Amino acid sequence: MSDGGGRGGFSDSLGFILTAAGTAVGLGCIWRFPYLTAEHGGGLFILCYLAILLTFGITLMAVEFAIGRRTGLGVLDAFTNLNPKFKFLGVTCIVVCALSQPYFAVLGANITKYGFLYLSGAGAEAAAPGFYSAYIASTFEPLLWLGFYLIIAGIIVYCGVQGGIERVCKVVLPMEIILIAILVYDCSSLPGAIDGLVYFLAPHPENFGADSVLAALGQVFYSLSLGLGVMVTFGSYLSKKVNIIKSSCSTVFFTFLVSMLAGALIVPASYLYTNGNPAAAGSGGIFESLPMVFDMMPFGTVTGGAFFILLALAALTSTIAGFEVIVTALKDRLGFSRLKGVIIMSVYTLILGGFISLGYGALNWIQIGGMYLLEFFDFISGTILMPLMVFFTCILVAYFVKPKVVLDEMDLGPKSVLRKGLWFMLKFVCPACIAIIFITNIIGMF
Repeated sequence: MSDGGGRGGFSDSLGFILTAAGTAVGLGCIWRFPYLTAEHGGGLFILCYLAILLTFGITLMAVEFAIGRRTGLGVLDAFTNLNPKFKFLGVTCIVVCALSQPYFAVLGANITKYGFLYLSGAGAEAAAPGFYSAYIASTFEPLLWLGFYLIIAGIIVYCGVQGGIERVCKVVLPMEIILIAILVYDCSSLPGAIDGLVYFLAPHPENFGADSVLAALGQVFYSLSLGLGVMVTFGSYLSKKVNIIKSSCSTVFFTFLVSMLAGALIVPASYLYTNGNPAAAGSGGIFESLPMVFDMMPFGTVTGGAFFILLALAALTSTIAGFEVIVTALKDRLGFSRLKGVIIMSVYTLILGGFISLGYGALNWIQIGGMYLLEFFDFISGTILMPLMVFFTCILVAYFVKPKVVLDEMDLGPKSVLRKGLWFMLKFVCPACIAIIFITNIIGMF
């Protein structure tokens, strides 16, 4: 089995942890978590999310790392290597990535636009009412920013795992944590911001239901990039010297830390923007609420520029992770060069991402189940396909593969209490809970 050395890999265990955490701590944490928390019960959603993160999250992340390192293969071949009957899981991973990355790229491109707007000294323009709505409803400008964004993402992925992805994540993740913490402190000094922070942390049972649990489950998958094949792919480049359990716990810690910091910034900002109803800000909170808050701050243009540029880099980490899944699969299965794989993925993302981008403009008449195109792709990938992917991964590992194949890869001895706990979680708790929550909420849709 590969130790990651034959196909390139990470420089060291710290590089791997920062890369895994950096790609996980992307838009899922900074964009998605705050508005889901505001919509689904505040503190109750946070507790639910944390519980799933510490149980399912750590377990499933360790499993995906172990599968990748054990096989030394990308997702198309890794699951087949374990059991040919589960070849479909590799295909499903590719499908989920292919559906999720274009709309992530659209969001990343929009964020990049805001970053350059602030850097050009026009941050006050972004704070004007209706600016964001007018921008996403336009036709050509969002497409131009999408193309620019994809060129940057493609270059990073072309530079490889260590020379590109790891190098970016090592810089971006610490900067994100420091800057968001500073912004939380600055925002808390604004009149009414503390009330918004209380709203973020306080339980709101009237907004919490079965759909909230499914949302928390989907958020864990998004936060940790589970069910996308990202962690399996990274695991395939992982040295045998790296402790998988410690790496999983470290990644979960960084994920939760950044999620909470982002929520403590964006929910209070949305609270101020919506006069006490942050749930009304929805997914556009970072584009509408934060510019208004920056406009209230001394040196808000500088602060806003730094924030949106770093957020754009965070979006990039999400995008390059998804790119790497498909590029690695194309290399392993079809023998494509990295350059060819990057070009194919970039062109595809530009086409579908362009289609999604027009969903608020020229194609706003296309709505599926009352959802715009971006919201629909978010729902299908995060709420439907990713949980299903994780469910069948549990079934594969727990019932069709010998325990030692995965658990030994985690360096867990036969008598380890943690080994028994993880196996019980993987075999019974994870698939049962995912199935119950998923079926309950699907029924609730009708």
